[in-house]
Amino acid sequence: MAETVAAFVEEWFRGCGAVDPDDILGSTGWEGDDADEFIDGFSERFCVDLGGFVDVFHYDPDEPPMGRFTVLGPDGQKLERIPLTLAMLEAAARDGRWAYPYPPHEVRTSRVLGVAIWGLFIVMACLAVIELGRLML
Repeated sequence: MAETVAAFVEEWFRGCGAVDPDDILGSTGWEGDDADEFIDGFSERFCVDLGGFVDVFHYDPDEPPMGRFTVLGPDGQKLERIPLTLAMLEAAARDGRWAYPYPPHEVRTSRVLGVAIWGLFIVMACLAVIELGRLML
């Protein structure tokens, strides 16, 4: 099973440079839809039930970063990202389900960055329209 999972990862990330088996998504820089598609493809290929998978521990599921997720422990401390490893994928493929033992947690979302990006986009668009109008005079 290990060779089959490793071959799947190698095929999926072909052309992305070196993939670290101890931090697959971190070494490729994949987040959002790209990471979701990889996980879904893995689940489909190896018939893995992802009911226990908590994406925010491994990557930011928003793309572009319209909101950043913070994972907090029971006492409010920020929990670090958990690298998605080849060993995790192999265990899930072998067991047919995602059974990683995540620590107790709460997920919080911040939309401030997203609002700032959209606000900047709107201001830039308005300035472009004004400048275009000025040039047409």
